[in-house]
Amino acid sequence: MNCIEPTTDEAIDAIVAEVLQGKQRIISYPHTSQYGPDGTGRSACGLAALNCARIVMKLHEERNVDDGVKGTLLMFSRPAMEDIISICSAWQSSEHLEVDELLQVPVFKNAFETLRVEYGRTGYPAFLSLIRRLESVAGQGKATILAAIITRPPEILVCLRIPTSLGRTIFAVFDSHPRPTHPLGSGFILNSSPEATAKYLDEILGIDPSILSDPSMRWQAELLSQFCSHIVIQKDRLRCASDVDFILMEASMSILRLRTELAESRQRESYLATENEDMQSRLADLEDAIHSVDAVGKGKGRWDFGNTDSNGGEMVREVGDDKPIDDATAAIRLQTLCDEEHQELTSQRKALITVFGTFECQICFESFSCDHVCQFDICKHSFCRDCLKNHIASTLNARRYPIPCPSCVAAKAQETSMVDDLMFESLGPTTQQVAIFRELQLASYSIVIHCRKCEETMFVDREEYQASRVIACPLPRCNYIWCKNCQQTIEMGGPDHSCDGSSELAHLMKRRGWRHCPGCQTPIQKESGCNHMTCVSPGCNTQVNPFLFYLHFCYICGESMVQSLNRAEIRSAISAHYRKCHLFEY
Repeated sequence: MNCIEPTTDEAIDAIVAEVLQGKQRIISYPHTSQYGPDGTGRSACGLAALNCARIVMKLHEERNVDDGVKGTLLMFSRPAMEDIISICSAWQSSEHLEVDELLQVPVFKNAFETLRVEYGRTGYPAFLSLIRRLESVAGQGKATILAAIITRPPEILVCLRIPTSLGRTIFAVFDSHPRPTHPLGSGFILNSSPEATAKYLDEILGIDPSILSDPSMRWQAELLSQFCSHIVIQKDRLRCASDVDFILMEASMSILRLRTELAESRQRESYLATENEDMQSRLADLEDAIHSVDAVGKGKGRWDFGNTDSNGGEMVREVGDDKPIDDATAAIRLQTLCDEEHQELTSQRKALITVFGTFECQICFESFSCDHVCQFDICKHSFCRDCLKNHIASTLNARRYPIPCPSCVAAKAQETSMVDDLMFESLGPTTQQVAIFRELQLASYSIVIHCRKCEETMFVDREEYQASRVIACPLPRCNYIWCKNCQQTIEMGGPDHSCDGSSELAHLMKRRGWRHCPGCQTPIQKESGCNHMTCVSPGCNTQVNPFLFYLHFCYICGESMVQSLNRAEIRSAISAHYRKCHLFEY
């Protein structure tokens, strides 16, 4: 495989002859890759692929009239290659562009019409099927030139089907990435057969099987093993001309919309900058306050700020200087501070009781401030928070719901108040208590089931559960089905389930072609021999006389032929029946 930089007509003629003879040729020019010297075009392979299809279709339409095959290949010249790559320098972002988004850009929206979008797994068969799809679409008279934009993350290529005046077809793969076969720039890989083109695509886009088998790269390998192709054709010139005004209007509105978004972004940025300055100023003030407190704490004669006293003033005590003291003196000072704080808290508690009033808990019979009360709305019974919390905990541990008022239960009141959600949450229950409370609330409307396949436990509607004979796991990732009565697994697509197995047996007999005895309904399986069957099961046809008569029946149709021990009657009945059935199967 040679990489050629054609510069003369003779070189072009040689390329034409070699490609049409079935050889693969690569046309590449130095310094024509998508990567710019200033770092632009890093993720512009999608732009390059669509721009290549646009320019090649345009040049093919302009030159194919008089120049024949040579005119078709002139589109692979260096000026055409530079025009294709020039669009990459305009994209400086590292974000990859999707083909669906690029096809909505005015320059490409006005140039292409999308025929179909296909998905597949990277490999030679899928690429060969894609190229043959191009041939079949071209055979339907869709276009003189077709392009398949191939996306295999993170790369995007274009495969062109180019007809020639000699009735032959050239397949050109444009790759804007430098490769070992064309290391200095972008390249056109030319072939005349779909097989060679598919083989080349598999070489550059295929995945190493060892990567697919690596468990640590499962999802990455799965992503790299998929590709998407957009098959496009060139729009009609008359249609393109009629769309110019619309495209210009759409582009103008897009520019206005982007300018508006830019102005809003700048305004939001200015607001955030101002808010950031305010926050920085507040942070500096807080840091100054911290330093001031530290400076006061390190000076001689420190002051300790405590709780407020009974008169509402703040208690300020002088701790003393930093002179070393012994352990006994330090302990005495700390004990004195604790006693003073205890006395102050006691006086504050008494003051609060006089302010808010008191109530008596009907469980522990102690007096508490009214801000510590839990009162039921209906019966107006009052309890302290600790007692009611313990009552709720004991009731939940016993798995009883609803939780009644303890005073109403003791008095056997006709109308008993219940603990509602608001009262329950206000008492600060534990996570386990909340879970039990919600479970008991749902118990009156639902029932708990356990799936043996996914080993999950869930709530289902009680009425629906009681009305159903077959239970299906409601979780979306599990399709396990079982019988509610016998707890046996029910297979999808199998016969109707029966707990005693009768339905399954009937299904098996029908599938295997087994028969029932017409008299006693005993299942019969023929191992060999003729189709004349005799039932000698105990109890068969007891209403006649099972010790004097045997039942003879046909294994093919299951009909009873005769019930007798008389050989003449048996032979006559068998002969009459097997005039319409086969006695033996060959």
